[in-house]
Formats: sequence, structure tokens, C-alpha cells
Amino acid sequence: MPPRPKIGSEVRGQRGRYRLEQEIADGNMSWALRAVDLNTGNNVFLKYYKSPTPTVSWYPAYLDYVAELNRKLDESAAAQYCVLAQDLFTANPRPGKCSCEFFYSVYEYIDSGYDLRKLMDAPGGIPWEKRKSMAKVFLAAMKKVHEAGVVHCDLKPENVQMLPREGTRLGLIPRMIDMDFSILAAKQAPWTTGADKQGYTGTPGYFSPEHLQGKTPTTSSDAFTVGLILGELLGGRHPFGSNAGDPDLYKQSVLASRFSPVRLMGTLGDKEGNAESFAKLIERCFSLQASQRPSCAQLHKELLALDKGAASTMGAPDSSPLPPMPAPQEKPKPAPKPAPAPEPRRVPRTVVCLTGDAGSHDVGISMDVGRALLAEVSKDARFAGRKQFHLARREGTWYISPCPDALNPTALNGLAFSEETPLQDGDEIHLVGKSSGVKAMSITVSLKPCD
Repeated sequence: MPPRPKIGSEVRGQRGRYRLEQEIADGNMSWALRAVDLNTGNNVFLKYYKSPTPTVSWYPAYLDYVAELNRKLDESAAAQYCVLAQDLFTANPRPGKCSCEFFYSVYEYIDSGYDLRKLMDAPGGIPWEKRKSMAKVFLAAMKKVHEAGVVHCDLKPENVQMLPREGTRLGLIPRMIDMDFSILAAKQAPWTTGADKQGYTGTPGYFSPEHLQGKTPTTSSDAFTVGLILGELLGGRHPFGSNAGDPDLYKQSVLASRFSPVRLMGTLGDKEGNAESFAKLIERCFSLQASQRPSCAQLHKELLALDKGAASTMGAPDSSPLPPMPAPQEKPKPAPKPAPAPEPRRVPRTVVCLTGDAGSHDVGISMDVGRALLAEVSKDARFAGRKQFHLARREGTWYISPCPDALNPTALNGLAFSEETPLQDGDEIHLVGKSSGVKAMSITVSLKPCD
């Protein structure tokens, strides 16, 4: 167990130094804190993790996985709708007193007073027209997240921040938070395998059937939870009612498809029955068959069309009979214990140490390296771009690849390169003047074991 965070202490990340200012929450997986980025003086939201720790077998793979997920979102149209990690690093919380390092992540600091739950629970509630607009932009955001190949996994009103945004019709924009255990739709999460594996994240009362059945969540699992949130936002109540507050009753109700009919609080368009049509579409989100659920893109398209007065284009809901629900007193027979998983192969973990005429910096996760970080290493960092080159680790080997938009080309051992290249101890990285051909920013690479 990591030592409790000490307010006033400092930790050094990949992209900055952070002083802990205030403990916001003490959760099962991490401490949430307000910190100050000492490089900029700005407040940041910092997570100091109880799990994972560097001792678990999947920790190195987790660092690469979460960095890849953030990169996919950052490079997609979903970026404006997500609060992405600004820094991911391993650090010693109390140098000289603690012998271990632990995992940290840093995010933009956001006033939590704007989350969807607090807005819905505010005195006087939300006017119907504003509820519709919020539903539309929320669905637009989730559509983009899914198009980027990402499953949120832990959607709930508290994780949907509605922040002021000038120039938008609503004046607000949704920003998704708590995506540190979101998953790539096309790639298995590393923490779900091995001897010390753990399950997928989620919140009781918002679990999808896949969560409840121990299956891998998909974008359709997100659609299930999106339906719950739409039920609250547009219908004024959770579709599974008071059962949502009891984990056992909630599970039984979800797996038996026992939900209260969704009734919208207002009208859609100028056609009678449009509100009922969309309410039925929300109910289809609660199907046990993931393939029967509408996607977030379909929900968004249908809500826009119905509110403009068009007729529904989604068709009637599936009326096939549901499978019988076992009586509550019946206990399923325990499944035979699977054979123990083979011990995962441990790949020696290294960090890349970049050393120049201004100092050195260790890089422990796959990331883009640019001017801000290089300023700690070289006096010539002003010639580097915001993103100069990318470092990636796979199966114990580090690779370097140039970023296409860099101001000046990157050279490795005196030669410019265009493809991903393995890094070796003693390699030298330079910048080469785009027009002059003059070399600058000499940096030496050393690979240091950190297991």
C-alpha cells in the first residue's frame, strides 16, 4: 500500500514538478488531489494510485496501454470532449523515507460543480429545452469517443462534466472524466490477464450486463449506460428506480430486463408520438443482447431528427420473448475452477535517460517528446517543435520515430530518419536545421533498468 499523500510535498513527473495542495477524495483505486504545476503555477488534478503499483506483472503494459489510449483520443475529434492525461509517471512519494515508486497521472483541473449529476439535482432542475440540448451534445461526444475506438467503461452523470464554452448554442460542452481505466475497443486491457489480474471498472447502478456477467465491455456496453443517463436527463428518473441503489437487486433487474418504462418530460418536434418513439429507443439500450442496442451515433441522429419533426427511422423495438429469470433463491452451481494461468513472462523494464548540456530526464512510458520536456535537457530546445519525436516501448525494446510536424528534422547518430528505429544505449539524438543543415541539441541516450 502506498503511503498516504503528504500535503506540501512535491513529485517530479515526465513533464513537470507538482506540489500537492489539497486532498479531494480518497477512493478505492487512488487518491485525488489538487496540485500546483511548479513550471506554470497552474492548478492541476493529480491522481496518486493505490492500484496499479509497479509490483503487478501488467504494470509496464498498463503504462503503454493508457498512453496509447490517450494518444488515440488526443488525435481524434473526441479530444475536445475528454479530459486527457497531461502527464503519466512513476515517482517516489517520499524520497529518503520510502523505498518504492508509485504511479501518478495529471489532468486539467476542473471545478466539479458542473457535473451532470449536480446540474440535474440543482434546485429548480433544468428546463426541458436545455435538457434536450444537453442530451444532444452528450450523445455527440460519446459518438466521437466510440469513433476513436475507445470504450469509456465507467459512465455515470458524475463523470460527465458540462463546462462553459463560448460560441456554442448551448453554452456548455461535455467533458468525460475518469478515463484512466477506459479500454481500447480493439485491444485487450493488460490488467485483465495474468496471475494478478483485476476486472473492468464501473459503478454500481450503472453497470452494463457485460460488467455484471464478467464479460469484456464494448461500445454497446457504454450505450447501455448512456440509456440510463438519458432516462435520468430526459425522463427525470433512473430506469431501474430504487433497485439501482442495491447491487443485488440491480443485477437481478438488469439481467431480467425489469425496468420502468421511460417517459420523456417534454415533447420532441411537432409530431405527436415523437417523444414516445425516442423513449422506446432509449429502452432498447437495455436489451441483454448487445447487438440489439442502438449505438450512440444512432441515438444522436434519431434525437436530432425527431426534434426537427421527422418521423422515427429506427423501426419498432425487438419484441422477442426474454429468457426466463432464475428464481432469486436458486443459486447457480459453481463452475469448475479453471487451470491456473501460466506465470506471465516478465520483460526487464528500462527507462530512457536523455542527457544534454542542461541536465537529464528519464522517460518511462511511451510518449511524444517536445520542446517543453527537452528544455530540461538541452539549451537548444528552442529549436525543437511542440512534438519533436516519439518514444515507444514494446516487449522491452525502446523505439524512436520522428513527429511529422516538427520544425526541424530529428537525427539519430548524425543521420536523419523517417521510420521507427530501435534505440540503443549510447545513441545520440540531434536536431538538423531544416534549411541550414546545422546540427543542434546534442542529447545522449542511456537505457537504465528500473525493475
